[in-house]
Amino acid sequence: MINCMTNPRFYLDPKHKISPDGRVTISGSEATHIAASLRKRAGDQITFFDGQGEELSGRIESIQPDRINVKIEVISAPLQTSRLRISLGQAIPKGTKMDKIVREATELGVVSIFPFISARTIPRLPENRSREKTERWRRLALSASKQSGRGEIPEIHGTRKFGEILELPGYDFRLLLSEYPGETSLYEYLHFRKIPPGRPILVLIGPEGGFGHEEIGLAKEKGFDAVSLGSQILRTETVAPVILGILRYELGERPDKY
Repeated sequence: MINCMTNPRFYLDPKHKISPDGRVTISGSEATHIAASLRKRAGDQITFFDGQGEELSGRIESIQPDRINVKIEVISAPLQTSRLRISLGQAIPKGTKMDKIVREATELGVVSIFPFISARTIPRLPENRSREKTERWRRLALSASKQSGRGEIPEIHGTRKFGEILELPGYDFRLLLSEYPGETSLYEYLHFRKIPPGRPILVLIGPEGGFGHEEIGLAKEKGFDAVSLGSQILRTETVAPVILGILRYELGERPDKY
């Protein structure tokens, strides 16, 4: 059964420290959202998550214009905790497509996202705009974590070059999506390799024009396996949720686990 979230969850930023008697003061945008947007009042119950795997339930004691005082009553593990450790490397697409990719990848349980620039990447943002985009994607990941019931917030890294992505350490399995004929299908790869649950996986997805031959060759030299999703050409913003959904199902994160 798929769990449908009905009550809003809020993020308890690490800067908001819980006192020994279980009290915490919330300020900033979360306080504004709780008081002004949702019109919560003293005595209302409220649920937080800390982004590290714990869920906290408490009751509002008082509300001021710029802060909310809460008494934490219960600390527990969240309902949904994925065993999978999948990271997504995504070549930055045009427009706002990356927003959609970040939201859906977060909902599908990635632990980190690495935006990168490849040979066919069209957006070439100056450093200040790149930082702004990164902060926006982090906010979107936080929002998607709240909505989807995740206990963890995926780490959104700053934009890197393709060559830097190939050097990322710590991944037992490295996949690169290729549109060229002759590559192993993702289905064949997963049934041949038999990836154990919990092993770190890195998946690279190219921009609108896909990866070039030289990029795929370089990735293979660095230990990546090129895989295909079949003969149909998918939009770059469609690929991430498709491949992440397949990995979740094939590696044991099926709907009946919820």
